[in-house]
Order: sequence, then C-alpha cells, then structure tokens
Amino acid sequence: VDDLKRLGQSIRSKLGVPPRSSSNGGQAI
Repeated sequence: VDDLKRLGQSIRSKLGVPPRSSSNGGQAI
C-alpha cells in the first residue's frame, strides 16, 4: 500500500502539484 502512495506522490511531483490529501493517493489526476 505504501508503494501506491509513493507512486501517487511521485506522479504529483512530476506534474508539479504538491500532495494535498494522502487519501487520494495520486488518483485525482
């Protein structure tokens, strides 16, 4: 599960969008 959250943060980082809610886990793109 941690990997999923990490992936979401990585994608957001690349997009230049700071991770707001960990609940989304980078699902809202």
